Amino acid sequence: MKNCKSGSVFRTSSLAGMFAQSALTLACLIALLLSGPRCAASGWDPWYIDADGHWAWSYIRVLWEEGVTDGVISVTNPGISWYYPDRYVTRAQFIVLLAKVFGLPPATPPYPSYPDVPENYNMLAGKPAWSLIEGALAGGISLVAPGDMFFPDSYTTREEAVAFLIRSLDLEPHSEAMSSQEVVNILMRFKDWYNISPGRRNAMACAVRFGIIEGYDDGTVKPGRFMTRAEAATVVYRSCLVRFSARKDKFSPDGDGVDDTVTFDFTYLKNQSVVAWQAVIATESLSPVYYFNPSQIPGQPPAVVSWDGRDNAGNPLPPGLYVYQARVQDARGRVFFSVTKPLYLEIHSLEASLYPTECVDGQTLTVIAETVPQASRVTAQFAAGPARTLSSSDGKTWVIEVTVGPPLPLGRQPVTITADFPDTTRTKTVYFERVQDTWLLAAVEPNPASWNQLLRLEALTSHSVTEVTVSLFEEDTVLGQSSQGAWTGQRQVPFGIPSGFYPAVFTGKAEDGKTVSATVWLEVRDPESEEIVYVLSK
Repeated sequence: MKNCKSGSVFRTSSLAGMFAQSALTLACLIALLLSGPRCAASGWDPWYIDADGHWAWSYIRVLWEEGVTDGVISVTNPGISWYYPDRYVTRAQFIVLLAKVFGLPPATPPYPSYPDVPENYNMLAGKPAWSLIEGALAGGISLVAPGDMFFPDSYTTREEAVAFLIRSLDLEPHSEAMSSQEVVNILMRFKDWYNISPGRRNAMACAVRFGIIEGYDDGTVKPGRFMTRAEAATVVYRSCLVRFSARKDKFSPDGDGVDDTVTFDFTYLKNQSVVAWQAVIATESLSPVYYFNPSQIPGQPPAVVSWDGRDNAGNPLPPGLYVYQARVQDARGRVFFSVTKPLYLEIHSLEASLYPTECVDGQTLTVIAETVPQASRVTAQFAAGPARTLSSSDGKTWVIEVTVGPPLPLGRQPVTITADFPDTTRTKTVYFERVQDTWLLAAVEPNPASWNQLLRLEALTSHSVTEVTVSLFEEDTVLGQSSQGAWTGQRQVPFGIPSGFYPAVFTGKAEDGKTVSATVWLEVRDPESEEIVYVLSK
């Protein structure tokens, strides 16, 4: 697996200076490493006597310095140990290596999770592994469900190792989301791609896409080939020692306060002296668009950084697929890369409006929503009643018409619009006011009238009116309600008042405190008048 490497989105020319010393000659690097300690920086294995001179010795050495390797210690001479780099790596050995690299704590459940991994299981002579395998399961990087057989001593194939790595590096959601055609297009570059197990093809395609694994010079990928311990150390070295991971693989910097930024966690070498770092975000075609630490200030990277979807000049970037990667440099001039990972920049926006903003009962209220991109559903939740679904012909413009009336309350009230997108939702609240359509019709009979004649005062009102009074001859008369919206009362024409026209002012008071009025002009005539005309005024 010598040719298995991590892809890089860095462009060397743009980073001259910070990483100029990273191009060490092999002889210089060997000298630096051999001058290092001969006992483990952490862990308990002495340096492996069979690793010196091996093609993968530099990778094994760094992992050993990190305290994550396991070899076999001599029983007779505890200062000697062997790594056995050319032996095949077992499933137990590989997952324990991953568990240690990712810092997963050992776990000791009451009973073993796997029937073939008992509590006294050793993956190598004198190397117990049960609690570490349980820790890998608890940490979510095991591919085997509890209760199934783990087959810890079976050799690990390349496709199995890739599947473990894809899960450990949190790339499994992306690999599972890849379409069948996309997977085939990526894997068809290998002559033996059809030998990849159907259940492993998505993971293998994802690993190829992001440079975790490459094929051989003969154009094959050899998915069923067993991986050696040296190859296992190499692929872990190139993929896992520096981890730069977004907490979400999708974010939406559209200014609505929801997922406007994305946060990255930075985890790097424990036992190396990191003196420089940089991280880059690039387009899918690997054109850099944003650098963290663009001035290449020396020092260790922060534990957390964030990005708002803009380039280094502050310009918003278009939606689409981006990739990101980080690298660090230690005091010896060695450069370590994180694996390249995907990041989706999406714009999810919802705009909502309604009209008219003031409605009476029976009037039509129109609610309009605009969504970007297409939404799968848009609903409107009123102050009363169930949510109503808006209709759309294109998935972007949504409309609903509602007749205003009970059970909606009177007054200003919210309408909450919710847009459902495939992976998220957006909400927006708009307001309208339900007002009462208050009206009053009035009549005085007889009209004209004469002295001492009894007048009948009548009014018809909207149901919202709760009280009606009539002001006539400088006195108020409160009408009684004979039925819903019907009001009646009486008033006598005073004796001896001058002939002429007198206003009868009807005033209705609604439940919301509003008033409505109507005036009827009553004609009073001298009793000796020969003609009396009745007039009904509304």
